[in-house]
Amino acid sequence: LNRLQGAQAYHTPPQPSQTAEPAPARVTLSGRVGAWQDLMGTYALMKGRTNNNKPMYTCNTFGGVSNFIFCARDGTWNVTDDEEDIGMDTSSIKSTSASDLPTLLCWSFLNGKAWVEDEAISLVAVWEEEGAAPTNPYAAQQQQMGMQQNQWGQQQQQQVQ
Repeated sequence: LNRLQGAQAYHTPPQPSQTAEPAPARVTLSGRVGAWQDLMGTYALMKGRTNNNKPMYTCNTFGGVSNFIFCARDGTWNVTDDEEDIGMDTSSIKSTSASDLPTLLCWSFLNGKAWVEDEAISLVAVWEEEGAAPTNPYAAQQQQMGMQQNQWGQQQQQQVQ
């Protein structure tokens, strides 16, 4: 915001938002079939741990491996099964665009050396702790999008077989 005071112009910096959107308590990543399907699952918010000032999520698999969802320096959200990847901003699945939270995004997976967009991958957020009344205005939309993407992915798989 530029203001003119006498003959001098000065700039008033934007004020930080007073209502930052809270991070979802849990997110469920689903839809990937084939390579990297082992990264699908429900991830819990890692309280007190961030990467690039954004929340991080973890999912423990049956084999005892921890998977992670984190925000890279470029603002994209990444999924990996190797904690060392976090510091190097490398992953096997990532969002196709930057965002403050990993919700309502499109996703791609690493196919050798190239990133391939996969419309079947979806991430559905749970904004409340278990038992809390729903307050997320996007919850129904996210759930419906996730179901539609999963149905589309299943149809694509059936056509390939």
